[in-house]
Amino acid sequence: MKNLEKQGVAGRHDGDVMAAESAQDTRAKLEIAAAWNEYQQTERHGMEFGRVCYQWRETFKSKAGCKSKGTGIRPILEEFGIPTSTAYFWIKRYESSIGVKHPTPPQKSVFEELSKVLNALVPSITDGVEHKTITLIQEASDRVLAQDLTKQEEEHREEVVFLLNKISNDFAIYAQMLGQPGGTVQ
Repeated sequence: MKNLEKQGVAGRHDGDVMAAESAQDTRAKLEIAAAWNEYQQTERHGMEFGRVCYQWRETFKSKAGCKSKGTGIRPILEEFGIPTSTAYFWIKRYESSIGVKHPTPPQKSVFEELSKVLNALVPSITDGVEHKTITLIQEASDRVLAQDLTKQEEEHREEVVFLLNKISNDFAIYAQMLGQPGGTVQ
């Protein structure tokens, strides 16, 4: 008899928990949908959308613990056709704004990256840390000046001269293109 009473209480308790979770899911759906609608009206509501999604993600995460796969806000986002990438973009922005996560540093521009690579090819700009290519070219130049080339070195020397001339011409065209406002060669 005591077992039946315990099961009855446990059954009622499980039902209460399920009802509470269902109500919470409904509330999450309503709040996320409302925030999404506001965001769609004007992007200035993006942070608010991020805040709502962030809070519900945290709520679901704390309830589910490590068993959160397939739960949380993702099914709600999918149900309303909200792109997850947009939701997580605004969640990250919101997290940065409240100091939970630090914003990722901006990626270097293509010109900054190219500048570093090209600086390593210019001996007078390399700050004493010369690139392997420059060192090899200087060593090859020393060998040519010493007039002590083997037959194999002579064959490769001709190829190196051809390649350096090709690179020089190609780079001159790129320099001209990049120096022009519209990126065209004159």
